[in-house]
Amino acid sequence: MGEPLEIVWAVPRDTLDFSWYNITPYMFGDNIVFAYDSRLHCVKKSTGETVWIAKTESSLGTYTPMKCTELLEDGNGGIIHITRDFVQCVSLQNGTTKWRVDNHPSAAFSFNMDKRSCSETHLFVTYCGRFDNRNKDQGIWAINKSNGSILWKTEIFPNDTLIDTWSSRPCGTAYHNGRVYFGTREWPGDDGNSYGGTMFCLDALNGKILWQTRTPGPGPDIQGHQRWDLMKSGVILGSPVPLDDGSVLAWAGLYLIKYDPNGKILWRKTVHIDGSVTDGNTTNPHIENERFYYTNNGSGMAAYMFCYDMRSDNVLWKQFMTPLGDSQTEGGGFPIQIDGDRVYKTTDASLLIGFNKYSGVIEWATNLNMVLPTKRYFERSLFGVRVEGEKVYFITANHLVCAQRKKKS
Repeated sequence: MGEPLEIVWAVPRDTLDFSWYNITPYMFGDNIVFAYDSRLHCVKKSTGETVWIAKTESSLGTYTPMKCTELLEDGNGGIIHITRDFVQCVSLQNGTTKWRVDNHPSAAFSFNMDKRSCSETHLFVTYCGRFDNRNKDQGIWAINKSNGSILWKTEIFPNDTLIDTWSSRPCGTAYHNGRVYFGTREWPGDDGNSYGGTMFCLDALNGKILWQTRTPGPGPDIQGHQRWDLMKSGVILGSPVPLDDGSVLAWAGLYLIKYDPNGKILWRKTVHIDGSVTDGNTTNPHIENERFYYTNNGSGMAAYMFCYDMRSDNVLWKQFMTPLGDSQTEGGGFPIQIDGDRVYKTTDASLLIGFNKYSGVIEWATNLNMVLPTKRYFERSLFGVRVEGEKVYFITANHLVCAQRKKKS
């Protein structure tokens, strides 16, 4: 516990604005790409030497990929990144733009897109109106990954609901077997006093809505919770988890919900009744071998990591995310990753935690602020970390960093 890291290489960077963005590094062969501020920065994984820097900007400002949204591969040597204002594909070889799709100035693309947001040929990304258009013009686009052409656009709930791009971070999309799934955040919910949500299922070929199901409001099993948790009990958080039999799982506040292939709710259960739900960043589930790993993003001693078995519909383990005694730990919206037998997660308290993926036991943890202690670079950490074997790659307020565990003398 609390094992220190030593620097392998550290590359200075020239901007300091983290703002609201996900700056998780991603591996692409022998290179690693850091997304931060208004650029993508590709370096050699072995030395940190810069390969290329691609700057990105829009008429409304400069934006980097949205937090909780991953860098995606187009399948033909390109990297796709998603901002509030546009979706862009750049060449992995030299960073030049292959194609770009701009959103309407009064709309914003949403959070939580990852590799499950893609079919072999298309990316499915949701959007919401903003500014004076906030309660209007919500829907989903299907974008061709090879050339950026639009296959279809589907509008949902005009003037009736929100696909919220700021508050509880719903609307991650998931493609599976010719269908696209996503959830929403709506005010008010069915009980009139809490946020609600709707799970959508669309035909991936034409964007036709196949079914849509409202989530129930808070039940008596969670009435003892604080009001904010009750208010969010119907909000779909993160991206859904479609299963091979056509059913789909989704997190809604304190609940896990399972829908049948036609959208009927099969069951709803509380899986972390002793936890809480923050209105901050939402983590997408990480799926491996019919299990998925997820954090509830609660704060303090209410922050958990879960392992859920999709075959038995049971929680196999859950573990507090406060191994170094930091009472302010939050799960944060950082991507969950697996390397070997460990599940890794970073937190708002700058902790990098390694859980045994079979038992949930915390086998390793370190405070990233201690790597470069002269600068507290995770003031409100909206960043992820990439672990590969003994190496840890991450970004600070002024450096791109590769570190490794200190060798014992």
